[in-house]
Amino acid sequence: MESPKQNPIGVPPPTCSTLAVLQQQFPQRAALDCKELALALGASWKHIDNAAAADEYPIRSLKIGGKRVFPLAAVAEFLDAGRRRRGRPTKAEQIARRAGRAAGEAQP
Repeated sequence: MESPKQNPIGVPPPTCSTLAVLQQQFPQRAALDCKELALALGASWKHIDNAAAADEYPIRSLKIGGKRVFPLAAVAEFLDAGRRRRGRPTKAEQIARRAGRAAGEAQP
């Protein structure tokens, strides 16, 4: 098995996962409050707070000591999953879906 490639000074290259980026942006934190999550996502903290309180927000939250927090792992999972566009699929998406379906039918 090959060892990971190293740069000239002998340090392995950093991994750039969403969780690593969040941990770098919010060091020493296992979870984010509504205002920190809003900063990370570029959304309104009040919207996040209201939707989470109504259990309608897509990121899992916990209440610790009366304060709502969002685990970093859940935030990273949400960001990695991406969001589906609303409305009708684009022409490129329709063609890709048809091509995938046709390829699936051709295989036994």
